Amino acid sequence: MAVVKYIGWCLLVIFCIVLSFSILEITSLEYLVDVASAQVIVLPLCFFCWISYTKGESFNKILMVLGIPLGLIGVMIGINNQAMILITSEPTLASLAKSAAATSVGLICAIYGGLLSAIAFFLHDKTKTYEVAKVSLVETLIIMSGIIFFWILPIIQSLGISEFIDGVAFTILSLFCCLAVFARSKNDRGICESLTDAAIYSSVLGVVIGLATWYSSGVNPTVTSIRFSCLIIMYSLMVYVLAYLFSYYTSETKNINFSIKNWHLVETSSFFLFLMFAPISISDYLYNEKENIEQKAIETELRVEIKNLSERLAAIEKVS
Repeated sequence: MAVVKYIGWCLLVIFCIVLSFSILEITSLEYLVDVASAQVIVLPLCFFCWISYTKGESFNKILMVLGIPLGLIGVMIGINNQAMILITSEPTLASLAKSAAATSVGLICAIYGGLLSAIAFFLHDKTKTYEVAKVSLVETLIIMSGIIFFWILPIIQSLGISEFIDGVAFTILSLFCCLAVFARSKNDRGICESLTDAAIYSSVLGVVIGLATWYSSGVNPTVTSIRFSCLIIMYSLMVYVLAYLFSYYTSETKNINFSIKNWHLVETSSFFLFLMFAPISISDYLYNEKENIEQKAIETELRVEIKNLSERLAAIEKVS
């Protein structure tokens, strides 16, 4: 009976989200609406919130911890898609025009996730003590299966799973995870806390390796470097989210400061995103505008000179 009621609540939440999207479209804010982005965040949260519904965990705490990581997972999926499509194909005026729109859509996940985390942060009552019951292994595995399914679904809908597999990135993350778990007894840390630390360090190393690969191949970006950094960050975020889930099974949740770890993930991902999609500075914009004005003046002078020459040629032909 509890499962049926919970499904009903989830459907009500989804209906409210659809209604919100409809209102945004009516108010000319349709650029903030993206169903695929909402799918990556909302549907996994529906599985996570079972812990709040049945085990007594704070609903706001779950949103506060998971909003940002889930949003960044969606961003990395979108960036990998965009890199594979735009960089591997021959640039055209049409593809360049679509790149800005594709970038904005890819970043919508970050807006959704960050907004959820921010709202939950302000609504979370830190003075209240929550008695959270332990989540069983069966429940943990069922929730994990649902989460992974809704991670794989947008990947299948885009370029396919094969484009999201990188053996080097997976190996680096696995080595960090094994090292962290092996050394946890010396650092007096639980297995889930060790995995969250491994996820953060592997994402940082992945960005650095991606940069090194990028600059070693020249000034122009390559698919290899962008794809590697995207995927190792995505893998790390997935491990981080699943470690948070299993912390309810191992009873480590209260001992892990997920707020600080979230900020480390945001810093790493933001550095990579700004490197990829940094807008031009004001000085660059003004310099480009100056060049455009000068170019237009030269073009105007050339048109006038061509017109004068054409009139002279016409006059010479009449005389002859």
